[in-house]
Amino acid sequence: RPLPTGPRRTGPGADADALRRAAHVLKGSAGAIGGVMLQRICAELEDAARRGSMVDTAAGAESATVAYIALREAIRHLL
Repeated sequence: RPLPTGPRRTGPGADADALRRAAHVLKGSAGAIGGVMLQRICAELEDAARRGSMVDTAAGAESATVAYIALREAIRHLL
């Protein structure tokens, strides 16, 4: 399942500001619940988008999806 929020388009031509905002929100949410890996990846995506460096964001978005799924599964095991 993909990330629940944020832009679907990454890489060259993507909306850098939309990606920056989505990464910022997800970074804060992940940090609030102890999702350190997802928080770190989102910080990197946020920084790349702020710089307008959208070439590497597709790989970063894929990493964020993997980290999100791992965090979601870890939380499920706690419930």
